[in-house]
Amino acid sequence: MKKSTGYEVRKLEKQIASIDTKINTLQKDVTVKVSELKILRSRRQAYQERLNKINNVELTVSDHALIRYMERVLNIDVESVRQEIQKSANPLFNKLKVDCQIPARNEHGKFKVIIKHNNIVSVIPGCGSKDDKG
Repeated sequence: MKKSTGYEVRKLEKQIASIDTKINTLQKDVTVKVSELKILRSRRQAYQERLNKINNVELTVSDHALIRYMERVLNIDVESVRQEIQKSANPLFNKLKVDCQIPARNEHGKFKVIIKHNNIVSVIPGCGSKDDKG
């Protein structure tokens, strides 16, 4: 009877060792899967936040659309406005030929024309030339 008990003990110990090996393997797999799950959840959250931002953005109006609206709906002669701005800046720009800020004045008031790369990029109101006194 002792022989069979010893045999049974060894058999049970081998089965326990085998199960322990499987448990350890599964535990490692679970750890890897939990890590992958965290990464996937984080990515999903980032994508969801980006999607929410895209879906919740308010409609904007481009400068091009604004100009076309002024031109086509309000019937403003945009080209003549463009020429008026250019005419105000041309005398000084023709002398300087560099990026600059040119004070100007016309029948609408004083303003400053900002030039970069031979292109008028902005106009600032109320900034006429220094010798303008009002």
